[in-house]
Amino acid sequence: MDTEQTPQNNTQPNNEKPSRYLIFDTNTLSRASACRGGISKSNDQVAKLIIDYLKSVFAVSPGWGVAISSVTLFELIDESSVEEEIKIENALNGVQTFLIDEVVLRIAGRLGCFYKEIGISTGQVSLADKIVGATAFITNSVIYTTNITDYPAPFFMEITGLRKTIEYENNKGYPVYLPTYFVTPQPEILNNYYEKRIKPVSQLPAPTNQIDNDQIISNPPVSDDITPTVFVKKISKKSNSRRTRNSKKKN
Repeated sequence: MDTEQTPQNNTQPNNEKPSRYLIFDTNTLSRASACRGGISKSNDQVAKLIIDYLKSVFAVSPGWGVAISSVTLFELIDESSVEEEIKIENALNGVQTFLIDEVVLRIAGRLGCFYKEIGISTGQVSLADKIVGATAFITNSVIYTTNITDYPAPFFMEITGLRKTIEYENNKGYPVYLPTYFVTPQPEILNNYYEKRIKPVSQLPAPTNQIDNDQIISNPPVSDDITPTVFVKKISKKSNSRRTRNSKKKN
């Protein structure tokens, strides 16, 4: 999907090009669309409350577009029922989808390195959340989530004035309080950590509202001397040299 496509839903008035995107992570989108967990009164209630709140935010601060990462599409469809998949497709009608390319994967992998440096244990943040975080960084988007620990500080910071606790009753009639957060990447912090890695920060793709995949792919954030192609060649040379040595030993 073209990453400059304008969402054709009611969240973007007059079909104008968004000035910034709000990326739903999987948990939040599944709740906002009530597309997983079957049909229930509580699911529909949560979906309505989240949508009503977002409409109030967009009314005060227009220009937002709604988006997801394609990893969220996978997580929603994976092991879904036919009924759930129909609801998923309806929910995603007109929603911008940011595709996963080599740059996103490299930055998502580096996020894991940065998290480890500050003591976040391996596995605490899922691969999908790292991909969503990397996508938000590249596209200069804001993440909408129900779990702020998936996007840890100092690499991501909450927009505290937009925090909203969704209050509803579960199927048994008990009150439930679901906090939702707007989280934004911190490019300066991320770039500072990136300086310690392979490629200088000056050569990193700058965050942009209008991501150009072709341009970014042609300049991946790695140094020229350690590209996958060169790495494969180095491995091949080692393998060939081992075969030669083994051949000599047999002879």
